[in-house]
Order: sequence, then C-alpha cells, then structure tokens
Amino acid sequence: MKKILLSLMIMAVMGITAKVQAQCTPSNFQVQIVSATPLGPNKCEVVFNVQFDFTTNGGFKVLYFHSWLAADYPATPIFDCTGSSPAVDPGTSAQLGTAVDDIGKSFLDIGFDNIPTTGALNVVQPLTFRTIYAHDNSVVLTQPSNSPGLTAAKFFNGTTDH
Repeated sequence: MKKILLSLMIMAVMGITAKVQAQCTPSNFQVQIVSATPLGPNKCEVVFNVQFDFTTNGGFKVLYFHSWLAADYPATPIFDCTGSSPAVDPGTSAQLGTAVDDIGKSFLDIGFDNIPTTGALNVVQPLTFRTIYAHDNSVVLTQPSNSPGLTAAKFFNGTTDH
C-alpha cells in the first residue's frame, strides 16, 4: 500500500511536469489520499484528490498524466521546458501497458482534451477526458467508462489555473 501511495505522489509530480511543456510552472501540488481498498490479487482501488496550480497560454489544449515505473521513465526529460521542443519519447504501451490493470505497467494514464484557457473567475469547469492516447493508440487511457467515479475539473483564480 505504501508503494502505491508513493507512486501516486510521484505520478502527480512527474505526469504534470511531463506535459506542461510551454507552461513549465506547475506549483502548489496537493495530493489527498481519501481511501485505499484491496480488490483482489494485484488490484486496489485508491480514491484521491489532486490539486495544483499552473499557468497556461492560448495554445494549451491537451494534458496527459501518467504513472511510470522508475526504470521505464526516460533518462532525457520528455519535454524540455527551456523552449518549445516537441515531445521526446512520450511513452508507449511498452511502458504504459494496454489495459488499466496491466501488472508492472502504468496504473494511471489520463488525457484531457480542449482544456479551457479562459473562464469566469472561480467557476468550476469540468474537463473532457481523452479516449485515445495520441502517441500510441494501444494504450488504454483511464477515464470514467473504465474507472467509475473519476472526475476532473479546473477553475481560474485570476493568476493561475487550478
């Protein structure tokens, strides 16, 4: 269980920094583990809340989160946040798996489409989950249809996004 909780924290930091390429300013990470329930051999349900701030620009449209085994995470950062470099080795089914419960693979791969870059202050806006991982369509993304109860939203506070 401790390994899963540690993995969630690492995923939250690594997954966010991996895809916030042009922004590169995620901050104020908050991870709250609500519950963890064993479901059988090699399966566990973890309910958690993640909140963070980040700055966006008008071109920000897609965001991916991944959990990685440390041995599978590329030695070279996936995004070079010093410029506008394209993704380098963004992960495929070899590291991420082809099901949400592949043993020894990522246990959390989430994508969001059409992330709003403007909005009313402090008004919660639901996010749209991606159904296909653009870098390898054999990776099954975690979404409400295969993970009941999964929700995601953002809101604008005037200086950063949540």
